[in-house]
Amino acid sequence: MIDMNIEHYIIAFGKLKVDRTGGWTDDTNNGAPYKPILLLVVIDLIEQSEIKSNLIELTSELVDLYRVYCRQVLTSSRVPASIALPFFHLKSDKFWELVPQLGKEAVLIPTLY
Repeated sequence: MIDMNIEHYIIAFGKLKVDRTGGWTDDTNNGAPYKPILLLVVIDLIEQSEIKSNLIELTSELVDLYRVYCRQVLTSSRVPASIALPFFHLKSDKFWELVPQLGKEAVLIPTLY
């Protein structure tokens, strides 16, 4: 069961596990920005009432806004990571549960690597 307490999320967001081995700069707090970018996109889409429940689906709006934010944050020498990577890896932060579509469970993990 995922905790719905806002303080839980504030603490969890502050402890995001991000890649710090990729030569990241101070601009990204010396870590990969993809998980924080995805979370900002989700928050913005909640604010815009595009997301109305705790089920976050990969919609075209989510993907498009993720790409926009990546372009704003990343230098021109960096290629934005596929949204599939932070979407999948957020599960390691214990507040994001990945639920594959029925019948696609076996496809999910191999396609991310």
